[in-house]
Amino acid sequence: MSVDLGFERRIVSVDGVELGDLDFIDIGELLDPPGVVPVVIKSLLFS
Repeated sequence: MSVDLGFERRIVSVDGVELGDLDFIDIGELLDPPGVVPVVIKSLLFS
């Protein structure tokens, strides 16, 4: 079912990704096949 919420941009929902302290996700550009979006978990490291 599709619901129009009136947003001008697409929305990406990421589920099932576990992040730790100082982790963040980097969401890439939409790829072919349609609907595939790369998600990379990155961690900050301070020394």
